Amino acid sequence: MEVKPGYKQTEVGVIPEEWEVKAVREIGQIKTGPFGTLLKADEYSGTEGVPLISVGEVGEGMFKVTEHTPRVPHKVIQRLPQYVLRCGDIVFGRKGAVERSALVTEKEDGWFLGSDGIGIRPQRFCFPPYLACQFQRHEVQSWLLQNAIGTTMASLNQGILGRVQIPYAPLPEQRAIAEALGNVDAEPSHSYG
Repeated sequence: MEVKPGYKQTEVGVIPEEWEVKAVREIGQIKTGPFGTLLKADEYSGTEGVPLISVGEVGEGMFKVTEHTPRVPHKVIQRLPQYVLRCGDIVFGRKGAVERSALVTEKEDGWFLGSDGIGIRPQRFCFPPYLACQFQRHEVQSWLLQNAIGTTMASLNQGILGRVQIPYAPLPEQRAIAEALGNVDAEPSHSYG
């Protein structure tokens, strides 16, 4: 297959010559939700606090929070601030539908990462909506499903998620691509680094 001038063939397909291919671990910090006794079920409820984001709340590019979504009270957030989601984070379920992910927007800022969630906090030189778009691509979702561990139920871990290869454009192009794909909220209050 001949590649047009100004482009190159890579493991993620044909991309412009000035772009790179980067592993997710190079462009973001990956964090798994709290394990074991760090967060006990009796510490959260269905009525007070912020939503607890686990695999059931992560949809195809958006969060699905209902009246049945558990809530994490302020005292737990104060005790475990490292699991508080921030605008620009991208969240996956660790078990089951591992190919699904959602971008944390201003609306979800301050929600809590559940024990069966795994999140990426992109570095400042990566535009979060662009990275979120990459995770919606069929090729990336297929790769996640093929590389997840477990025979009964697919599972993600930090190592697997960190190996995902992303076509990495310069920052102005990341912004333009995300805007063209409609993954940037039109609200002027959005602050993605």
